[in-house]
Amino acid sequence: MKKYFTILLSLIVHTLAAQDSVGIRYPALAYVQQTEAWLDSRNAAGLLFVPVWKVSMAEVFAAKGDGGFVNYYQSDDSYEWGAGAESYYRLNNRAVLYGKVRYTNFMGQNMTGSAFIDPAYNAFDLSEMADSTRGTKNMETFLLAGGVATHLGHGVSLGGKVHYRTANYAKYRDLRHTNKLLDLTASAGVNYQLPAGNDSWSLIVGGCYLYRRSVEGLSFNMYGVTDKQYYTLINFGGFYGNSELWSASGSKSYTIDSKPVFNEFNGGAIQLNLRLQNAWSVFCEASYLNRTGYYGKKSPNTYVFTNHNGTEISVDGRLEYNRANYRHSLSLQAGKEHLENYELISHEDIQGSRSDIIYTGKNLMLNRNITTFNAEYTGSSGIKNFCPAWQFKAGGDYFSRNQQVSIYPYYRLQNIWNYNAHASASRNILNGKNQYGITLGALYGAGGGIPKDDKTYAPPSSQQKPPKSLDQLLYREYEYLTAARWAVHTELEYARNINPALCAYVNLKYNLTHEINAIKMEYISQKSFTFAALSAGCRF
Repeated sequence: MKKYFTILLSLIVHTLAAQDSVGIRYPALAYVQQTEAWLDSRNAAGLLFVPVWKVSMAEVFAAKGDGGFVNYYQSDDSYEWGAGAESYYRLNNRAVLYGKVRYTNFMGQNMTGSAFIDPAYNAFDLSEMADSTRGTKNMETFLLAGGVATHLGHGVSLGGKVHYRTANYAKYRDLRHTNKLLDLTASAGVNYQLPAGNDSWSLIVGGCYLYRRSVEGLSFNMYGVTDKQYYTLINFGGFYGNSELWSASGSKSYTIDSKPVFNEFNGGAIQLNLRLQNAWSVFCEASYLNRTGYYGKKSPNTYVFTNHNGTEISVDGRLEYNRANYRHSLSLQAGKEHLENYELISHEDIQGSRSDIIYTGKNLMLNRNITTFNAEYTGSSGIKNFCPAWQFKAGGDYFSRNQQVSIYPYYRLQNIWNYNAHASASRNILNGKNQYGITLGALYGAGGGIPKDDKTYAPPSSQQKPPKSLDQLLYREYEYLTAARWAVHTELEYARNINPALCAYVNLKYNLTHEINAIKMEYISQKSFTFAALSAGCRF
């Protein structure tokens, strides 16, 4: 009996200690994540470094976007609502669990431009050629993620994580499209802490395998006036390609019947973390992904229209200095993406009642390179139980996209770049059971480049017609990415301690983006965009 009483007493003490560390001072899960570089890494074994016994949140939210300063595939009048929950839970000193679930419902008005959920992700695009077909689009997104990490002993830790996302996307005006997305990301990793000769430093090395697979099914349909013609641009990049008339039937068409876009990534990442006893820490991660994919249906009697391949390389680093009540962090990230897309040359071989698709070659349509870089400094002071009294952030990011689109003997070059610089300050005030938070931030951005430079490999013949160019969307995207703009951001939060293990909160965010030289813009009609979001939930 004495043995069982001792075990029960230990569990009670352990539970109360956990509640005191994460409940009574209202820690935000986002700030807990921010304090440990391993939680942002691709290696799930890093979950063991979560600095609390448990931290969880659950919330409902709603958001409204309004204004014409948006990209060509975005909405100038949108609504969004949903709910979600996220949690880190330490079972004991040797095991940590992670889980996340989220549902989002998006409704956007006056949308056109692209039939895909994220046109920047795919190797090509299907773009509506007429601006008069703008309509309402709705997307439901479901996200489920989970991870586990365990310490095996002798400095070795293992971890695994799965991130699964599905989405249903539809346009409610002809030419209508319906999309179904399945996106799975999985990783398995290991960490090893090298034995140190003394207690003044520790070195942790890690590695993980990365896998991602996405399938976006796409189908078009028409329910309105049947004698109206709808044209779609097969956009191989830079809004340069071939136009296609939609009809109810056709043997070789990009837009007839349901077809999937398939993407698969395989790769890995390595991590290095040096921790010094004097509170300095250096974390580095380098990752590599190989990408392959195609558009169409792989079977003997159906067409595969394109296939693509590419690579993604990224390097992340973070330098930190931590003390009991203040923290300084400098993070750097650089990435390089290369993508090539080929259109397959094929024909249908009919032999009696059997027909097979024969592939005779392929043409390189897209050669794209994307470079990204960002840096950010974060300073926090007055930290008490993962709640900083003051926090200051400042940083910037850079993006460039160079691509060549070839439709022999014609080709188009494009070079677009932009940068943003931002700064913000946050203040949290604790008053008994209440917490009040305010954040103010500002951003400035601009860019430049060449939207299009059309050339030829050789003089075209009289029978060769130039590719179609959707200049209206081309220049709209260019203006959105490169126009000089400023933005202001404010965030207000009120939280109240319900009991030692539960905190309720309400959060209001508002962001205003304003283009500086609106008089020079010709393809974006309005010079500003506002976004407001309200969320309410609890932390426990």
